[in-house]
Amino acid sequence: LADWLKHDAYLLAQQEKYDEAALSCLASINASRAFQGELFLITNLIRIGMHMITLDAMERVLAQGAFKEETLQTVQAALEQESRQDHWLAAIRGERAMWHHMFENVRSGKVKMSKFAGLGVGTGGSLSPRDWFLETFPSALLQYYPDYLRSMNRCVEIAKLPIHERGPKLQEWEADIKTTRNVLTRMLT
Repeated sequence: LADWLKHDAYLLAQQEKYDEAALSCLASINASRAFQGELFLITNLIRIGMHMITLDAMERVLAQGAFKEETLQTVQAALEQESRQDHWLAAIRGERAMWHHMFENVRSGKVKMSKFAGLGVGTGGSLSPRDWFLETFPSALLQYYPDYLRSMNRCVEIAKLPIHERGPKLQEWEADIKTTRNVLTRMLT
């Protein structure tokens, strides 16, 4: 949708209908708001991608012409409102909750560990030795879950920081993940 609206803005700008082109850009911003409150990182990335597409269109339209003062104020207000939104904390909490739910289901036997790990593809309906081991002894991987949860709790605390303080803390967190012996943490983060 954002890509379609971007091309609509391009066409309108080419026709020197700059204010209408701005409305297409605003529609793209509004479309990205459909992802507000979503609790997954991927939807947050999609929203950010839509913003990038919108800004690209806005830059091109402004390079070709000018908006009326009223339109400019509307666009500025919409961009300012979007710049104050921080959806990363909700997305990180959502990811943490999703994996917690998953591991609770593995622990209770509702979900087989081999299916979770993307395995379970044997020949002739039989399990591979690795799949059998994971289904028979799910604790082999579940033992790493508490440390993974602590790592995600740390990420949530980082997400609570003001944006200008997150960078160094995220670098420390990533460095710790790269050196951890916890296979689950390395696999999921």
